[in-house]
Amino acid sequence: MRKVASSVTLQRIARGWLGRRRARQWYREWVVAHTLQLVQARVRGVFERRRWQRRRIAVLQQRGATCISSAYRGYAGRLRVRRIKGLESDDRRNEVLAVLVQRWWRSYVDRAFVRVLRREAYAKAIEAAKARAVLEVKARLVQGAWRRRAAEQNCDLLRAARDARIAREALELASCVKMQRVLRGHLGRVCFRCVREEYDWRLREWRLAITIQSGFRGMGGRRRAAYMRWLAAKEHEIKMALRIQQAWRANRAR
Repeated sequence: MRKVASSVTLQRIARGWLGRRRARQWYREWVVAHTLQLVQARVRGVFERRRWQRRRIAVLQQRGATCISSAYRGYAGRLRVRRIKGLESDDRRNEVLAVLVQRWWRSYVDRAFVRVLRREAYAKAIEAAKARAVLEVKARLVQGAWRRRAAEQNCDLLRAARDARIAREALELASCVKMQRVLRGHLGRVCFRCVREEYDWRLREWRLAITIQSGFRGMGGRRRAAYMRWLAAKEHEIKMALRIQQAWRANRAR
């Protein structure tokens, strides 16, 4: 019984170890299939949010610079108007106004030219952005196709590894079962041999006891038979003595 309990304990330990290893492999496959995609999506989200935040900060800085520039221009214009109003001579005032108008007109033309250049630059930037977006979309498509192909190859490798692991586990389980069967067969044969030897010993004891008993009974029977023969001989001797005595007495009486 101790050997049987030991074999069952070894089998339970082996099956527990195989089950834990199978669970760890399944957990790794689940992490590869779910957790890595989630981490990749979160990292991409963080990068996109940072990029849009930098772009938003740049737009806000540009708007702030534009507001500060317009405020300063308005202040400078109002200051020049106050200075012009403070002049006493009309010629000097007209000259200053002409210079101011000329400067404003030149600044207006320059700003218009800058706006045209900016529109062209914006158009070029938009075209470049569109081309970059197309390239990025194509790159993402190529990257997606490559990742899909790599994922399929990884899935094939994982399936092959899983099949090999299942085959190995089945072989190990079959080996454990075979070892257990051999061990149980050995233990059964040992137990049967012990029981057979005990049975043979008891049968031998029983036969020896029967032999001794039959011998003892035969000796007792022979002793009783000898005693009966001795009694019969004794009775015969008494009878013969009585007959001799009777004959002698009869002879004497005659």
